[in-house]
Amino acid sequence: MLEWTVHPAARRKPAAVGAMAIVTLTAVAAAEVGRGVAWGVVAAGFLVLCISAFLFPTRYRLDDGGIEIRHLGGVRRRSWKDVRRVELVSGGVAGSPASAARWGSVMLSPYLRPTLRDRVRAVVLRFEGDPAEILAFVEAHRG
Repeated sequence: MLEWTVHPAARRKPAAVGAMAIVTLTAVAAAEVGRGVAWGVVAAGFLVLCISAFLFPTRYRLDDGGIEIRHLGGVRRRSWKDVRRVELVSGGVAGSPASAARWGSVMLSPYLRPTLRDRVRAVVLRFEGDPAEILAFVEAHRG
């Protein structure tokens, strides 16, 4: 079993402060333009949800049964039999292992070939550091 937590905002505090400053400025602007505090609250909530993978921790667990991802109280599970393609990605774009050496992701897709449906159906495992242990575990367990 492998378990780890990814929390980019905790590691990149200046970027987190900048992101929250932009959220705050956008909320103030929305409240002014919309002439109501509710517009500012809606704008701030929307932006925070959009960047929640950066702001809040995500827990990953790989075991013999499959993959489990926990984020903001939600749980997403995927069985190993549903994983047909494994791809190392960096910054959301397919790349080499060298480019993903510091921050990267492993995409587990139910499709044999790349497709636009990967954006909805694939599971992305984010990590910091060397992906070798994650890739070895995935390859040993996938269907």
